[in-house]
Amino acid sequence: MRSHRFECTSGLVAPPEAVWEHASSPAGVNWELRPLARMVFPRRVTRLEPPDVGGDARPARCWLLLFGVLPVDWDDLGFDAIEPGRWFHERSTMLSQRAWEHERVLVAEERGTRLIDRVHFTPRVPGSGILYRPIFEQIFRHRHRRLRRRFGSRALSFRVESERLVVRPWHHDDLAVLRRLAADARVMRYVGDGSPWTVAQIAEFLARQATALAADGFCLGAVVDRASGEPIGLSGLQRLGSTGEIEIGWWLSPERWGAGLAAEAGRALVRFAFESLRLPRLVAISHPDNAASIHVMERLGMEPLGLTTGRELGLRHPDVEVIVYGLERESR
Repeated sequence: MRSHRFECTSGLVAPPEAVWEHASSPAGVNWELRPLARMVFPRRVTRLEPPDVGGDARPARCWLLLFGVLPVDWDDLGFDAIEPGRWFHERSTMLSQRAWEHERVLVAEERGTRLIDRVHFTPRVPGSGILYRPIFEQIFRHRHRRLRRRFGSRALSFRVESERLVVRPWHHDDLAVLRRLAADARVMRYVGDGSPWTVAQIAEFLARQATALAADGFCLGAVVDRASGEPIGLSGLQRLGSTGEIEIGWWLSPERWGAGLAAEAGRALVRFAFESLRLPRLVAISHPDNAASIHVMERLGMEPLGLTTGRELGLRHPDVEVIVYGLERESR
């Protein structure tokens, strides 16, 4: 039975405590859904927190009313993990869905909250996911628009720090460094088809990362030396082709090779991805002959998942062969 996934992310001008107070109540859920739908909760459920839901609490059957009037589905609401003020993981069944999972994550940031909704569902009727997915996505996008209007909208930020490094979005002043890296045959040997990038390719890369930053709140950004403030490479997170996976990656200026900086940036990004964003998994790809990159992946605790091609991953160079490594978030 095929399952489907999607994700919505918004930046809100409010602290996580205020967003949670709203979002963890039946009234808050229905405010987000209005006027498209309404959920009828059992009387015992006054908060989406223990002891009303989660832990050993029995599932709460909630009817879903289209436009608040017409019963169209029910949800046996259950939570297998809740950390009040920070995240919940709903694992339920529905009349229409064999399995329904909804994870909501609230990440405290300097000027507010990053709110992430991840949905994973498996329909009872084979093939019906192609109909359900656009409906569910539109409902969650509607909920995010309502939340942005209520709490205020802000641009998503991205800054990850380690002892010696900062990973952040690209600035205009970084362009000369990126051009130098993208023209260096040593750096580009195992990137894409191994060719240096043209000015147009660099511009396309920067545009793609700006789009990712706005949509996801992360990107492949600049690696900056904390002591000097000098950009020395590239690292970060991005969506891997057409797979739906989140990829961690890095390049460094050859003058900085051998100092453990790629692994240091990688460890900081793994913490950010798993502890802050609560991503379920990270992957990385490498040319099979790139022993240095594979060594970094192994230092991060990643394990090989096998060889594949750019075509199977939906990359821009379909005929390139790559090895994929993966790392799962530890459950707790």
